[in-house]
Amino acid sequence: MINKKSKQVQNVADLGFPIDLEKALTLQPDLIITGNTDEKQYAALSKIAPTIVFDTFAPLNERLLHLGEIVNKKKAAEDWLAQYKIKEIEPSQLPDYAGNRIFMLIPTASDSKRTLERMLNSSLWRSLPAVRQGQVYFVEADRWNWNDAMTRQKLLTALPKLLGVSS
Repeated sequence: MINKKSKQVQNVADLGFPIDLEKALTLQPDLIITGNTDEKQYAALSKIAPTIVFDTFAPLNERLLHLGEIVNKKKAAEDWLAQYKIKEIEPSQLPDYAGNRIFMLIPTASDSKRTLERMLNSSLWRSLPAVRQGQVYFVEADRWNWNDAMTRQKLLTALPKLLGVSS
């Protein structure tokens, strides 16, 4: 439930990982949403309340739309996504956004790689101060574009080396 005054979610509890079944039982939930795909855990949770397994690794827009469907708020989820959608900038605006260092994720999809190659060969790209000063760092998207603790730890170790800074 969302408290309209404070706009905070209420009556929600973190049950830990793995889920503390006793705590879940004492809360008497109306619905359990979990990212755990363990069949035994699902069976135990399903005895407590209707249980939905949720893909926590899906892209944000898919996760939000799915949650919107689950709680009958799909329109609200669509509205939120529309409001916060990252808007692609025009190529001519690139110099306005590029910093003095650029970290470029190398995509894995072939069409994205071709787009990257076209950009890297453009005069606009070559005119950027970070490019002219050799301050562009390329990293593989499939190794570094994750939002988890292990990847962040790898980044904290790798970035100083990438930048030539001793740690």
